[in-house]
Amino acid sequence: MTIAVRNAALRVGSFICFLVVVGYAVVMSRIIAIPLDRVYEIVGPGEASVFPSWVVGGSILWTAWFLGFIPVFSFAAGLLFVRYFRKTTAPEIFFFIVFLMSLVFDSMKLLNVLLIAENMPLELQNLVTRAVTFGYVFGVACLFLSSLYSAGIDYQKTEAIVGITALISFAFAYTIPVNTFVFYPNLIHRVGDGSMIVIVVTFVYIVTFLNLVQSAIRSASWSDVQLACAVLLTAAGRELIFRAAGPVGLSLGAILLIAGAVWFGVKKYSAYLWA
Repeated sequence: MTIAVRNAALRVGSFICFLVVVGYAVVMSRIIAIPLDRVYEIVGPGEASVFPSWVVGGSILWTAWFLGFIPVFSFAAGLLFVRYFRKTTAPEIFFFIVFLMSLVFDSMKLLNVLLIAENMPLELQNLVTRAVTFGYVFGVACLFLSSLYSAGIDYQKTEAIVGITALISFAFAYTIPVNTFVFYPNLIHRVGDGSMIVIVVTFVYIVTFLNLVQSAIRSASWSDVQLACAVLLTAAGRELIFRAAGPVGLSLGAILLIAGAVWFGVKKYSAYLWA
Protein backbone atom coordinates (compact mmCIF):
# COMPACT_ATOMS: atom_id res chain seq x y z
CA MET A 1 0.00 0.00 0.00
CA THR A 2 1.48 3.34 -1.06
CA ILE A 3 1.53 6.35 1.24
CA ALA A 4 -0.98 8.18 -0.95
CA VAL A 5 -3.47 5.27 -0.94
CA ARG A 6 -3.01 4.71 2.79
CA ASN A 7 -3.58 8.36 3.68
CA ALA A 8 -6.56 8.60 1.33
CA ALA A 9 -8.16 5.51 2.92
CA LEU A 10 -7.63 6.87 6.42
CA ARG A 11 -9.04 10.27 5.49
CA VAL A 12 -12.14 8.55 4.15
CA GLY A 13 -12.33 6.75 7.48
CA SER A 14 -12.07 10.06 9.33
CA PHE A 15 -14.85 11.50 7.18
CA ILE A 16 -17.07 8.53 8.02
CA CYS A 17 -16.35 9.15 11.70
CA PHE A 18 -17.48 12.75 11.22
CA LEU A 19 -20.70 11.58 9.57
CA VAL A 20 -21.31 9.28 12.53
CA VAL A 21 -20.95 12.29 14.86
CA VAL A 22 -23.69 14.06 12.89
CA GLY A 23 -25.84 10.93 12.86
CA TYR A 24 -25.42 10.52 16.61
CA ALA A 25 -26.62 14.09 17.18
CA VAL A 26 -29.72 13.47 15.04
CA VAL A 27 -30.64 10.21 16.78
CA MET A 28 -29.93 11.59 20.25
CA SER A 29 -32.13 14.61 19.59
CA ARG A 30 -34.96 12.20 18.86
CA ILE A 31 -34.30 10.02 21.92
CA ILE A 32 -34.41 12.88 24.42
CA ALA A 33 -37.78 13.89 23.02
CA ILE A 34 -39.54 10.54 23.58
CA PRO A 35 -40.30 8.45 26.70
CA LEU A 36 -37.93 5.56 27.34
CA ASP A 37 -40.12 3.55 29.71
CA ARG A 38 -40.20 0.59 27.33
CA VAL A 39 -36.39 0.52 27.22
CA TYR A 40 -36.12 0.52 31.01
CA GLU A 41 -38.62 -2.31 31.28
CA ILE A 42 -36.76 -4.78 29.07
CA VAL A 43 -33.25 -4.28 30.46
CA GLY A 44 -32.03 -7.50 31.94
CA PRO A 45 -32.12 -10.14 32.85
CA GLY A 46 -29.96 -9.71 35.93
CA GLU A 47 -29.66 -5.95 36.02
CA ALA A 48 -33.39 -5.24 36.18
CA SER A 49 -33.89 -7.60 39.12
CA VAL A 50 -30.89 -6.32 41.09
CA PHE A 51 -30.94 -2.57 40.55
CA PRO A 52 -33.87 -0.18 41.07
CA SER A 53 -35.47 1.12 37.87
CA TRP A 54 -34.07 4.63 38.37
CA VAL A 55 -30.53 3.22 38.57
CA VAL A 56 -31.00 1.23 35.38
CA GLY A 57 -32.60 4.21 33.68
CA GLY A 58 -29.79 6.55 34.69
CA SER A 59 -27.23 4.05 33.48
CA ILE A 60 -28.90 3.77 30.08
CA LEU A 61 -29.13 7.54 29.64
CA TRP A 62 -25.53 8.08 30.72
CA THR A 63 -24.36 5.38 28.31
CA ALA A 64 -26.40 6.94 25.51
CA TRP A 65 -24.84 10.35 26.08
CA PHE A 66 -21.36 8.84 26.36
CA LEU A 67 -21.69 7.18 22.96
CA GLY A 68 -21.25 10.65 21.46
CA PHE A 69 -17.67 10.69 22.73
CA ILE A 70 -16.68 7.66 20.67
CA PRO A 71 -17.04 9.02 17.11
CA VAL A 72 -15.55 12.35 18.21
CA PHE A 73 -12.54 10.53 19.65
CA SER A 74 -12.18 8.30 16.57
CA PHE A 75 -12.41 11.33 14.27
CA ALA A 76 -9.85 13.36 16.23
CA ALA A 77 -7.47 10.43 16.80
CA GLY A 78 -7.63 9.46 13.14
CA LEU A 79 -6.78 12.97 11.97
CA LEU A 80 -3.90 13.30 14.44
CA PHE A 81 -2.37 9.92 13.61
CA VAL A 82 -2.67 10.56 9.87
CA ARG A 83 -1.03 13.95 10.30
CA TYR A 84 1.93 12.76 12.37
CA PHE A 85 2.46 9.50 10.46
CA ARG A 86 1.57 10.71 6.97
CA LYS A 87 5.06 9.92 5.63
CA THR A 88 5.20 6.27 6.66
CA THR A 89 3.36 3.21 5.40
CA ALA A 90 4.16 1.24 8.58
CA PRO A 91 1.40 -1.41 8.80
CA GLU A 92 1.40 -1.41 12.62
CA ILE A 93 0.45 2.28 12.57
CA PHE A 94 -2.16 1.75 9.89
CA PHE A 95 -3.88 -1.11 11.72
CA PHE A 96 -3.81 0.78 15.02
CA ILE A 97 -5.54 3.74 13.35
CA VAL A 98 -8.13 1.42 11.80
CA PHE A 99 -8.69 -0.06 15.26
CA LEU A 100 -9.38 3.42 16.66
CA MET A 101 -11.76 4.22 13.80
CA SER A 102 -13.61 0.93 14.27
CA LEU A 103 -14.83 2.23 17.62
CA VAL A 104 -17.48 4.27 15.78
CA PHE A 105 -19.54 1.10 15.40
CA ASP A 106 -20.23 1.33 19.14
CA SER A 107 -22.26 4.47 18.48
CA MET A 108 -24.79 2.34 16.63
CA LYS A 109 -25.89 1.00 20.03
CA LEU A 110 -27.89 4.22 20.30
CA LEU A 111 -30.12 2.98 17.49
CA ASN A 112 -31.18 0.07 19.70
CA VAL A 113 -32.57 2.52 22.24
CA LEU A 114 -34.54 4.35 19.55
CA LEU A 115 -35.82 1.14 17.97
CA ILE A 116 -37.00 -0.27 21.30
CA ALA A 117 -38.59 3.01 22.40
CA GLU A 118 -40.42 3.26 19.07
CA ASN A 119 -41.44 -0.42 19.26
CA MET A 120 -39.79 -1.16 15.93
CA PRO A 121 -39.33 -4.73 14.59
CA LEU A 122 -36.86 -6.98 16.41
CA GLU A 123 -35.17 -7.73 13.09
CA LEU A 124 -33.82 -4.18 13.02
CA GLN A 125 -32.43 -4.51 16.55
CA ASN A 126 -30.83 -7.79 15.48
CA LEU A 127 -29.20 -6.02 12.53
CA VAL A 128 -27.86 -3.20 14.70
CA THR A 129 -26.41 -5.63 17.24
CA ARG A 130 -24.69 -7.59 14.49
CA ALA A 131 -23.22 -4.38 13.04
CA VAL A 132 -21.88 -3.39 16.46
CA THR A 133 -20.46 -6.90 16.89
CA PHE A 134 -18.77 -6.69 13.49
CA GLY A 135 -17.07 -3.41 14.40
CA TYR A 136 -16.00 -4.80 17.77
CA VAL A 137 -14.48 -8.01 16.36
CA PHE A 138 -12.89 -6.19 13.40
CA GLY A 139 -11.29 -3.63 15.73
CA VAL A 140 -9.86 -6.28 18.06
CA ALA A 141 -8.48 -8.13 15.04
CA CYS A 142 -6.82 -4.93 13.76
CA LEU A 143 -5.17 -4.38 17.14
CA PHE A 144 -3.87 -7.94 16.93
CA LEU A 145 -2.52 -7.33 13.41
CA SER A 146 -0.82 -4.17 14.62
CA SER A 147 0.99 -6.23 17.25
CA LEU A 148 2.09 -8.76 14.64
CA TYR A 149 3.77 -6.07 12.58
CA SER A 150 5.29 -4.50 15.69
CA ALA A 151 6.72 -7.94 16.48
CA GLY A 152 8.47 -8.00 13.10
CA ILE A 153 6.21 -9.81 10.63
CA ASP A 154 7.06 -8.79 7.08
CA TYR A 155 4.03 -9.07 4.81
CA GLN A 156 3.15 -5.99 2.80
CA LYS A 157 -0.19 -6.99 1.21
CA THR A 158 -2.04 -4.69 3.59
CA GLU A 159 -5.13 -4.36 1.40
CA ALA A 160 -5.55 -8.15 1.26
CA ILE A 161 -5.17 -8.48 5.03
CA VAL A 162 -7.74 -5.75 5.67
CA GLY A 163 -10.18 -7.42 3.28
CA ILE A 164 -9.72 -10.88 4.78
CA THR A 165 -10.02 -9.53 8.33
CA ALA A 166 -13.21 -7.66 7.46
CA LEU A 167 -14.65 -10.76 5.77
CA ILE A 168 -13.92 -12.99 8.77
CA SER A 169 -15.37 -10.40 11.15
CA PHE A 170 -18.48 -10.11 8.99
CA ALA A 171 -18.92 -13.88 8.86
CA PHE A 172 -18.60 -14.07 12.65
CA ALA A 173 -21.12 -11.28 13.24
CA TYR A 174 -23.51 -12.71 10.65
CA THR A 175 -23.54 -16.28 11.96
CA ILE A 176 -23.42 -15.83 15.73
CA PRO A 177 -26.85 -16.00 17.39
CA VAL A 178 -28.33 -12.79 18.81
CA ASN A 179 -30.95 -12.90 21.57
CA THR A 180 -33.07 -9.81 20.96
CA PHE A 181 -35.16 -10.60 24.05
CA VAL A 182 -32.20 -9.84 26.34
CA PHE A 183 -31.03 -6.23 26.43
CA TYR A 184 -28.27 -4.92 28.69
CA PRO A 185 -27.62 -1.43 30.09
CA ASN A 186 -24.62 -1.11 27.74
CA LEU A 187 -27.30 -0.91 25.00
CA ILE A 188 -26.61 -4.18 23.22
CA HIS A 189 -28.46 -7.46 23.02
CA ARG A 190 -26.95 -10.72 24.15
CA VAL A 191 -24.58 -12.13 21.54
CA GLY A 192 -24.07 -15.88 21.51
CA ASP A 193 -24.29 -17.46 24.95
CA GLY A 194 -22.86 -14.32 26.53
CA SER A 195 -19.43 -15.85 27.17
CA MET A 196 -18.17 -17.24 23.85
CA ILE A 197 -17.23 -13.87 22.38
CA VAL A 198 -15.54 -12.91 25.65
CA ILE A 199 -13.39 -16.04 25.53
CA VAL A 200 -12.42 -15.50 21.89
CA VAL A 201 -11.57 -11.81 22.36
CA THR A 202 -9.65 -12.46 25.58
CA PHE A 203 -7.54 -15.05 23.76
CA VAL A 204 -6.80 -12.56 20.96
CA TYR A 205 -5.81 -9.90 23.49
CA ILE A 206 -3.47 -12.32 25.27
CA VAL A 207 -1.77 -13.27 22.00
CA THR A 208 -1.55 -9.57 21.07
CA PHE A 209 0.17 -8.71 24.34
CA LEU A 210 2.50 -11.72 24.09
CA ASN A 211 3.52 -10.66 20.58
CA LEU A 212 4.62 -7.28 21.92
CA VAL A 213 6.33 -8.79 24.98
CA GLN A 214 8.23 -11.21 22.75
CA SER A 215 9.28 -8.30 20.54
CA ALA A 216 10.47 -6.36 23.59
CA ILE A 217 12.48 -9.34 24.87
CA ARG A 218 14.06 -9.94 21.46
CA SER A 219 15.04 -6.31 21.01
CA ALA A 220 15.88 -5.74 24.70
CA SER A 221 14.26 -2.33 24.28
CA TRP A 222 12.57 -0.40 27.09
CA SER A 223 10.62 1.46 24.43
CA ASP A 224 9.06 -1.81 23.23
CA VAL A 225 8.11 -2.67 26.81
CA GLN A 226 6.30 0.66 27.05
CA LEU A 227 4.62 -0.06 23.72
CA ALA A 228 3.26 -3.34 25.09
CA CYS A 229 1.93 -1.51 28.16
CA ALA A 230 0.33 1.13 25.94
CA VAL A 231 -1.52 -1.51 23.93
CA LEU A 232 -2.59 -3.20 27.16
CA LEU A 233 -4.07 0.08 28.41
CA THR A 234 -5.77 0.64 25.07
CA ALA A 235 -7.31 -2.83 25.09
CA ALA A 236 -8.53 -2.42 28.69
CA GLY A 237 -10.10 0.92 27.82
CA ARG A 238 -11.74 -0.50 24.73
CA GLU A 239 -13.31 -3.36 26.70
CA LEU A 240 -14.68 -1.04 29.37
CA ILE A 241 -16.19 1.25 26.74
CA PHE A 242 -17.82 -1.69 24.98
CA ARG A 243 -19.12 -3.56 28.03
CA ALA A 244 -19.58 -1.03 30.83
CA ALA A 245 -22.63 1.12 31.53
CA GLY A 246 -22.87 4.21 33.70
CA PRO A 247 -20.37 6.96 34.50
CA VAL A 248 -17.70 5.05 36.43
CA GLY A 249 -16.90 2.24 34.02
CA LEU A 250 -17.25 4.34 30.87
CA SER A 251 -15.19 7.24 32.24
CA LEU A 252 -12.41 4.88 33.31
CA GLY A 253 -12.55 3.23 29.90
CA ALA A 254 -12.23 6.58 28.14
CA ILE A 255 -9.23 7.54 30.29
CA LEU A 256 -7.46 4.23 29.64
CA LEU A 257 -8.22 4.34 25.92
CA ILE A 258 -6.95 7.91 25.49
CA ALA A 259 -3.87 7.25 27.64
CA GLY A 260 -3.02 4.06 25.75
CA ALA A 261 -3.54 5.61 22.32
CA VAL A 262 -1.45 8.68 23.16
CA TRP A 263 1.29 6.54 24.70
CA PHE A 264 1.35 4.28 21.63
CA GLY A 265 1.46 7.26 19.27
CA VAL A 266 4.25 8.99 21.18
CA LYS A 267 6.44 5.87 21.31
CA LYS A 268 5.93 5.08 17.63
CA TYR A 269 6.50 8.69 16.60
CA SER A 270 9.75 8.78 18.58
CA ALA A 271 10.87 5.52 16.99
CA TYR A 272 10.22 6.72 13.43
CA LEU A 273 11.61 10.19 14.16
CA TRP A 274 14.99 8.72 15.08
CA ALA A 275 14.93 5.85 12.56
